[in-house]
Amino acid sequence: MRILHAYKIYRPDIEGGIPAVIGSLTQPLDPAGGGEFGDDTACDHSILCARRRGFARSYTVDGTPVEAVSSLGTLFSTPLAPAYIPTMIRRAQTADVVIHHAPLPLNDAAILLG
Repeated sequence: MRILHAYKIYRPDIEGGIPAVIGSLTQPLDPAGGGEFGDDTACDHSILCARRRGFARSYTVDGTPVEAVSSLGTLFSTPLAPAYIPTMIRRAQTADVVIHHAPLPLNDAAILLG
């Protein structure tokens, strides 16, 4: 099962709060293997976010791939990230489950448009 987590910013650009919850959700419940549910139904998590400021980059945190789109900065705690909405629409089409962590108006716009 492919699970996409979408939120405005993620580690290492910010710690605590929702990024900590996302980090917990992406870790397997059974560290000995066998998937989250104790059998071979392992979940493949990935994270979509925006940079606090700067160019896009892809990296891995605790074994989970992160795609951080470029951002010009923030306005009212919302990233000014023009590529976020089309990237969210594209990534959601290949995911089985999309978890959009709130609040983030960019997620709402992507859902309405995609």
